[in-house]
Amino acid sequence: MKSFHVESIKQGWRLARDVSIFLFAILQLYVYFIPYTFITIKGSIVVPIIVFIVIATYEMIRGYRRDNHLSSRHRDLLAGFGMLQNGKYRTRLPVQGNDELGLLEEGFNELAEQMNVQLRTLQRLVDQNVMMIKQAEQAAMTEERQKIARELHDAVSQQLFALSMLSSAAERTVLQNPERAVSIIQQISVLSVKTLNEMRALLLHLRPMDLQNKTLFVALSELLEELETRTDVKFDLKFPEESCLSQGSEEHVYRIVQEVLANCLRHAEATYVKILAELSSSQFVLTIRDDGRGFDSAKKKQTSYGLMTIRERCEEIGGTARLHSKEGEGTEWLFQIPCQPLKGGMRDETDSNWHNG
Repeated sequence: MKSFHVESIKQGWRLARDVSIFLFAILQLYVYFIPYTFITIKGSIVVPIIVFIVIATYEMIRGYRRDNHLSSRHRDLLAGFGMLQNGKYRTRLPVQGNDELGLLEEGFNELAEQMNVQLRTLQRLVDQNVMMIKQAEQAAMTEERQKIARELHDAVSQQLFALSMLSSAAERTVLQNPERAVSIIQQISVLSVKTLNEMRALLLHLRPMDLQNKTLFVALSELLEELETRTDVKFDLKFPEESCLSQGSEEHVYRIVQEVLANCLRHAEATYVKILAELSSSQFVLTIRDDGRGFDSAKKKQTSYGLMTIRERCEEIGGTARLHSKEGEGTEWLFQIPCQPLKGGMRDETDSNWHNG
């Protein structure tokens, strides 16, 4: 504001000076060429001085008022930008002229309108994303329920029906044909174990996932400890202390391990499962290997719903899944998932920062 006032004073003084000098020169010439007039030499000096004072005073007052007006417009612009920074995008400024400040005021209003439109667009996108997330969660829950219902119908309910039929047959033959009854009871025992494993696998799917305030290693350790107490399977977990995965990727990895273990309990008849995770500069590598009866992976991988689900979960986070299995040689899964780079490159299994479970 001070710079505005100083410049206005300078302009007023220059104008008054120039006019006074010009008037003084005219009067001096007039007196010189027409000596006997009503204008005296003294008057030719006083009049320019009076004119100088009047013009200088007028210009100073006019400049001061103009500068106050410009300063007010500058303050309004600064206040307007401050309100934009605080998120008040409906702020508008009056356009008070066709000068440079007027162009700035018009530009400010256009910018505020664009920001307001963008804000409304972002709010709509956020609302749409929230709705889509809810719909996706609902669809996932529905799909999971349908999957469990299908497995209950296709596996558990049929096995329970078979157990009921075998029990009735054993009851009818226990007196007439004891040897036949013993054979039926043995079938009941085998089928009961198979049904129990099916139920355990289904319960594994229903187990809630809670990774809040937990590392992936801790969550998997708790899962394996629970399974060891309920099954005859021995689990060996080796996991790095650091994690290069995002929270969403960790949740997918947890579900992948759940799915693989469910298939193992349901079909593999394994007694030992090893889970090994390794970190490289750009990948999270997970290997899950069991000593079960195995199967022909070339024939089954295209038809098994469970295997397809495992692959899809891995692909959703940009990873790849490889399956190797042969009858009588167990099954091995290899997952490679991209992650944030880590300093130090690949970890060695003897590193002290590895967890063993």
